[in-house]
Amino acid sequence: MRFVFAALFIGVANCAPCCHTCPDSTVKFWALDTPNNECAETCIDPSNKLKTAEFWVLTGGKGAQTSDTTPCATAKFHTYNRTDTLGAGPVQLMLDKYLPDSLKAPISTMAPSGLVEGMDDTKCADAADQAAWTKHKADFAADMSTCGHKCMGAGSCVSDCIATTDGYTKDCAGCFGALAQCTKDHCLLQCLGGNTPACTACVVKAGCDKDFSTCSGLTPPSQSPMEELMPTAGPCTTFKHGVFADMHDGDQKKLTLENGKLTIVPHGNNQTWVVEAMLDAAKCTAVVDFNVPGKPGPPPVNLTAALYALISKGEGISKHAVEFTDPSGTIGQPGFPLNMWVALL
Repeated sequence: MRFVFAALFIGVANCAPCCHTCPDSTVKFWALDTPNNECAETCIDPSNKLKTAEFWVLTGGKGAQTSDTTPCATAKFHTYNRTDTLGAGPVQLMLDKYLPDSLKAPISTMAPSGLVEGMDDTKCADAADQAAWTKHKADFAADMSTCGHKCMGAGSCVSDCIATTDGYTKDCAGCFGALAQCTKDHCLLQCLGGNTPACTACVVKAGCDKDFSTCSGLTPPSQSPMEELMPTAGPCTTFKHGVFADMHDGDQKKLTLENGKLTIVPHGNNQTWVVEAMLDAAKCTAVVDFNVPGKPGPPPVNLTAALYALISKGEGISKHAVEFTDPSGTIGQPGFPLNMWVALL
């Protein structure tokens, strides 16, 4: 079982926590990863707007600064599990991950019906959820694809979408959301090229499929082709226009998307340049050349702009963001975020 919704995941270290004590000029940030039942802590200089924005995006808007030196322990997540390294260079983040004080027992065997045996507290074991599964299991991949793209992989949003689409109870639908969130958190970089060996290995290593069965007690009817969960041709976003905060430059830009053309102009200052680029509707990206008349300090190469929707606690899309990368590797590692614009209006 393989799915694609993920944040940039670079490496894991199982050693001592990196961020138990924050060095000078940095403070503690934290977030609860509810779908994965984990808690994350890191240390960030609050004046570093790019890193704070990155952490906010990676945690689905849950990440926040705290005066508590041990916020995960306060939230009853005492057991250190691992340290995840996200990104590289000036925007590298290291997140200490903690496990909850109470963990569920592991699963045992699979029953012929597709329900996991040996675990009484699976979330989809009641009659209503079993009836919904029998009716909709053939559409498992398609429904996960539809909800995953609508929600950009945000777990709580996918849970609500699946519950509405197929009629699962809230607890059962939460397992579907956790599946989407798990793959979002671990395998986007490896799966950008589709159903590759690296993508498959990443999803299996992350254990998203096993976690789904542990949570739900369900076994999907077959492995779902990666292509079914990749973005497809056609409209990839509901975005039309808005003003964005530029995390790198510290100013604002106005973006308009009309008939597949993305137009970028300065906002809130006296600059008058205009940048235009065509949006790839399959990938929701555009190749942007900032070297236009009147634009101060343009990058020396074209950048790839990727349009994202940010989700707030499963309540739907709240705002958009644009991530910039350098595919040539001239000014940054290919595929690694150089800058992030976050919508203000």
